[in-house]
Amino acid sequence: MKFKSALLTQASGSIGGMTFGHNRGGMYTRARSIPTNPNSSRQQIVRAAMTGLVQAFNQVLSEAQRAAWKLYADNTPTTDTLGDPLVLTAQQAYIASNVPRMQLENSGLTDNGNGRVDDAPTVFNHGVAVDVITTPTLSGTNLSFTAEFGGAVTQGGFCQLYVGKPQSASRNYYKGPYQLAGIGEFSQTDTEVEISLTIGDATSYASSYVPTAGQKLPVRLINVGDDGRTSTAYEELALVA
Repeated sequence: MKFKSALLTQASGSIGGMTFGHNRGGMYTRARSIPTNPNSSRQQIVRAAMTGLVQAFNQVLSEAQRAAWKLYADNTPTTDTLGDPLVLTAQQAYIASNVPRMQLENSGLTDNGNGRVDDAPTVFNHGVAVDVITTPTLSGTNLSFTAEFGGAVTQGGFCQLYVGKPQSASRNYYKGPYQLAGIGEFSQTDTEVEISLTIGDATSYASSYVPTAGQKLPVRLINVGDDGRTSTAYEELALVA
């Protein structure tokens, strides 16, 4: 249900049985729904990674390393769902920087072990993000495109591709879910990287996420630096050629 409020200009989240949201039509409310939990192997990888990282932060990292993560978190605020600044705790910053690395390490997408980064970044920003992508091209079972960055990335990092279920060409909004599908590794200092994947490959791509030419593919791209900095996400409903 769409509504106007004399008190709220923007609301997001749930209270009791009501969920608030916002789209191009304005604020709306809906009945709160309880999401399903299929407990897939992909979900298990992420949950196991988060559990392991909490243990590592508390039991493996030194006091000096934890202090360095606090310093990094204090100086690199992120944003919440309403776009307001949000300062993470040291543990949250450590987990946010490492979950993509651990997810990739256990995904089967690459033979390279990116591993855990225990030392906090000493550069206080979120690194270089994806700025734009070329039109994804479908050739047989190969889907490829180039991700261009807002600056230069350095060797040792990587760009992770997450995709959602293909949408009709008329669709202009997609909220999720996404799944890890591909990677572009930075073999040198560069301002772009080509990402190519075989669609329908059970290792990297669920069969229900395979697009056809003329559909829009929801893509989400995150750059992860060699020092653990994780960029803001680039999202687009990309029309597949």
